[in-house]
Order: sequence, then structure tokens, then C-alpha cells
Amino acid sequence: MSVVDRRPAVQHAPNTDTNIPEINVAWEVDEQAHTRVPARRSLPAQNFPNGSARKTAECKTVETAGFVTLPILFDLDGTLVESGPSITASIRATMKEIDGPELDDATLRAFIGPPLRNGFEDLAGLHGDQLEQAVAFYMNHQLTEGINIIEPYEGIPELLQELVSADIPLAVATSKRTLNARKVLDNTDLAQYFVGISGSEPERMTKRHSIETALYLLEQDGHATKNAVMVGDRIHDIEGARHFHMPVIAVTWGYGTHDEYAHADAVVDTVAELGEKLQKGL
Repeated sequence: MSVVDRRPAVQHAPNTDTNIPEINVAWEVDEQAHTRVPARRSLPAQNFPNGSARKTAECKTVETAGFVTLPILFDLDGTLVESGPSITASIRATMKEIDGPELDDATLRAFIGPPLRNGFEDLAGLHGDQLEQAVAFYMNHQLTEGINIIEPYEGIPELLQELVSADIPLAVATSKRTLNARKVLDNTDLAQYFVGISGSEPERMTKRHSIETALYLLEQDGHATKNAVMVGDRIHDIEGARHFHMPVIAVTWGYGTHDEYAHADAVVDTVAELGEKLQKGL
């Protein structure tokens, strides 16, 4: 059976991170699903926590009740939780603390999604010691004050419960620091639904890094990841997933734009639509 790849072409910036190997994904045909999926990958051991090599043993695909796409990686901010007011409040407090520039609402909103350090560099023009001071103050403010105003989007807890009840493994891949992400998920009672929580770390700051680690955590837990799908709201989610040839569902209740959504495989406007899309497949 011939297979047609309906995914839109996406232009990737060249990989300039010398610490990350290029990942060559060989396509194989899933005869049962009548589609193409990326073959299993093998990556150097140093790219994963504790120096462990990627688990290469074949894992059985879990049979699910009505859902056809698994496992699922979720972005956090703007996808699972409404964190915009929390992030912008912490950015404002940080700028005041370090005597940084006064940022307008549009610029503050642009901080939601990209890695924090990139935001401070690109949007606020911070560098050197001032950048390090800003990152440290922001993270502390988030953990002590900002976290208290973060809430799950309506319908998200119910959707996650439905997915877990259908034996679909879930993971979080976020640009937020891992410690902060765990605290947000604990504070909103969402952590219970996820096999793994992957965020940014000092030497692994890009979305590609967090997705790679999330896939590793899923495989370490015994789940095949060749049919994994990414759900997110920003271009960083889409471009990060493309490194692994993962399809992406963009959600419009977050902080992305229509130009960003255009690169996704599917776009949904409500949590109910997301549930339906995950049941029917892309």
C-alpha cells in the first residue's frame, strides 16, 4: 500500500548545538495503521539522565479504549495550565528587582513558551551577570509566589483522566525548568497522570532537549514511542517535535499565533476537540 505524507513542510534552522547529535530517522511502514512512522532511534548515552543509554528493547504498543494515538507528550504552559498571569507577574517583579527595562504587555506575553533564558536575552536584552541574576530571581519568584495563581485549563483534568483510564502513557515536555514544572503539576494535581516530566536543564535548554528526555522516560517505563504525538501551543513545540518526526496538534487556547499553528498537523480550539482528535487520529 502506498503511503502519502500529508504533513506540511517545515523549514528548520540548522543545528548549531555541537553537543546534540543530528538524529537520522529512518521511515518504516506501519501496515496496521496504513501510515509512515519513524523507526526507533538510537542515541549516545551521554544525552540522557545519569548517563544511561536509550532503551532499545522493543516495547509492545498498548491497546487502548477508543484512542488511536499514543503515547502523548504535552507542553505545559498554555497547553495544560493557564500560566500567563503567573509568568508575566514574575517577569515584572524580576525587571523591578534588577532595575531592568520596562516591558509592554506584548513583550511580556512573548515570554510565554520560549526557554526563559532566551526570553531574557532576546526580549529584555539581558546578558552576563544581570542575566544570571534575572534567571535566579525569576525562578524563586515563580516557586514562592507565581505558582499560586496557575490553574489547569477547564476540561484538562478530565481529559487526562480519560486518557490514563484508556492506558495511554502521557509525558510532559516543557521549556520550564524541570523543578518548577514538577511543582506546578503537583500544585494543580496533574502530576498523577504522567509517566515522566521533562523540562529544561542548564545544559539542555531547548524544546528539542525536553522532548528527547520525555521520550526516553516513556521508553524507560516500557512504552514504545514510535507513534508518539506532541500537543502544544507554540512554534517551539512544533519545531522541537519535528526533530523526531512526531506529528503535532496545536491548541489555540494558549499563546501561539495562526502563523505558528499553520505548521502543525492539526489544530483544535477546545479541550473537547482535542479529545476527539486523539480518539480519531490525525
